[in-house]
Amino acid sequence: MAHGAAAGFGAGTISPGWSVSALAAEGWSARPEVAAPLVLVAGLYAIGWWRLSRRGGSVSPWRVAAAGAGLLALAVALLSPLDGLAHALFSAHMLQHLLLVAVAAPLLLLADPFAALLWGFPRRCAPSPGGCYGPGRACAGSGGDSRRCRWPGSSTSS
Repeated sequence: MAHGAAAGFGAGTISPGWSVSALAAEGWSARPEVAAPLVLVAGLYAIGWWRLSRRGGSVSPWRVAAAGAGLLALAVALLSPLDGLAHALFSAHMLQHLLLVAVAAPLLLLADPFAALLWGFPRRCAPSPGGCYGPGRACAGSGGDSRRCRWPGSSTSS
């Protein structure tokens, strides 16, 4: 060993409580900084989907399934035993990256959850996007020009 560098990195020394099988057996973690945003987004989406369906709007079933699968992929990557393994095994860490980049991200993009998420917010704190695409705005024929959008029932441009 050159200057004891390998010993500094733990080469040849395995602590008695550390093993891949022990890490895999830990089960799902409930880290609040990960679980809370996932539950919040899932709840907002469910409430928004319910409100949209009651008002006659619709979110296609395959988009709802894509949103659910995307959130599930995020949970598997960040809350499952895979997260514990990712700290010990580079291959598990790369599998985490694949789940996040190649599975969760495309599914969430295909789900196009923004309308349902906006309808999920309470009315008093609902975000109002700066363009023509906010809920309740009539923008037919505006060509994307937000100055030509009208609130329903108004006769003048806003």
